Amino acid sequence: MEGYLLSTEVTKKRVKLVNKYMKVGKQEPMMVIRVDREKRYIDLSKKKVLAADAEATEIYYKKAKMVHNILKQMAVKLGPDCTLLSLYEKFGWKLYEKYDHAFDAFRLIMSDKEAVFKEIDISPEDQRVLFEAISRKMAPTPLKLRADFELTCFTYEGIDALKAALLTAKASVNSKDPQIQVSFKLIAPPHYRIETVTLKKNEGLALLDQALREVEVVIKEKGGTFKVVNKPQIIGDSAKDKDLEDIMKLPGEHDSEDGGDSSAEEDNDEGMGDIDLGDEAGAGSGEEDEGEEKKVGAGAAKKSSKKKAKKEDSEEDSQ
Repeated sequence: MEGYLLSTEVTKKRVKLVNKYMKVGKQEPMMVIRVDREKRYIDLSKKKVLAADAEATEIYYKKAKMVHNILKQMAVKLGPDCTLLSLYEKFGWKLYEKYDHAFDAFRLIMSDKEAVFKEIDISPEDQRVLFEAISRKMAPTPLKLRADFELTCFTYEGIDALKAALLTAKASVNSKDPQIQVSFKLIAPPHYRIETVTLKKNEGLALLDQALREVEVVIKEKGGTFKVVNKPQIIGDSAKDKDLEDIMKLPGEHDSEDGGDSSAEEDNDEGMGDIDLGDEAGAGSGEEDEGEEKKVGAGAAKKSSKKKAKKEDSEEDSQ
């Protein structure tokens, strides 16, 4: 199968040299325009690919590449009798059908492998080898959580009130979970930041919220002010990953949610269909046209008057 990309489908601009827009060996997302099964080639387009679609496609490709490497390593570990294609036929394609992506299923295996293995036909030996390969290739990466806030106090205690609020919240939160330790940083008065690095996403966000509430309580007791600038959030590419709770949802639940959204959109479309703006638009365009005609007429009158004045001046000079 070969793909062909016409120079007119590279970009919306005029193309003189394709090398300016594309480089040899670089992988880029394309849109398939036509497929010829007899001649076995496809026509591609780059200019029709939206930026959001390109980013989603690159993420999907990276996940699929990780899944392929894990299954390839599993096939090598099981010996020559096991091929990569046979693993895809046994459970690989089923994981893509059951979940949005097999990568999400592998993430779920790290926390609850029985929930995934009961959905597919896989032997205990294959389960062990697959779990070892996933643990080696997909080691969990710590998440960086952050929140920004403003803190001021113009009473007699002043800076001592700020220190008391921050130290009280830090001591209270860090004593609850030794694996999640928060820290406060001064950006520039009155801007402060609270951060933590942890493998537990939900617990970390909850502790940041609790720390902010305790800071607010202490500083207001001392006559200061508190304001959240940025709520607790994940920093980095990990913010785009799905939660395990969303991955564990059944496909029927995803379909029902999508169906509800589509029906709501249809209702909105039907509601908008009752509005008729044709007369108003026509009236507005008519007024604009009349205004433009008046401007053109006034400009022409000024030019003609100037020409007449020049002619009269030239006749007087000649006399």
